[in-house]
This record gives sequence, C-alpha cells and structure tokens, in this order.
Amino acid sequence: MFDEGIVYNEDVDLWLRIAMKFPVVYSSYPSATVRLHGASLTYQNPDMVIGLIRVLSSALERFPGLKRELGSDADAKIAYQHYTLAWVYLANNNKILAKEHFGIY
Repeated sequence: MFDEGIVYNEDVDLWLRIAMKFPVVYSSYPSATVRLHGASLTYQNPDMVIGLIRVLSSALERFPGLKRELGSDADAKIAYQHYTLAWVYLANNNKILAKEHFGIY
C-alpha cells in the first residue's frame, strides 16, 4: 500500500493514510526504538527532509480534518522541518539554501 510515486518517507505517508482511515490510540508504552547516529540519512540528505515536508504538506491538503484538529501545530510541524532542512544545508556548506529555509521557520 506504499505510494510508489514517493521516493522518500513513503512509510510516513502510509501511516498518515492509515491514521486518517482507522482509529488510532496513543500508548505511553514504548513499542519501538529509533536509532539515531551520525551516519543517519535523515540528517545528511536534504532530499529526505524535503520528502518529509512534501508528505506532511500533502497530508494536510488531502485531509482537511487533520489541519483543523492540529490547528497551529500543523504549521509548526512543517516549519520545524524547514528548520531541520536549513541545518542540513548548513552542514553541507550550502549557506544560500540554509538561509532560505531558516527564513521559512
């Protein structure tokens, strides 16, 4: 059920679509772990972050109820990804694009 047109973050897109179609509950019990390390693609490849921005933006457009439910948090989540992208560009010594995305945040 992955959207084959999405190159990066297709798993996030799938989970968002599932969450919009079926009931989802919150559990404070950890059910997974995430391993973050210096070689993590998310924080080295701008395309990964751009993909996440696209998936989140698309979900907010496709599911108007999601934007209503999240309120200003929806914009904050997108803005935070631009902030992350700015740091990725800065780490890759692309000051022009970093400045552009810091401005969006």
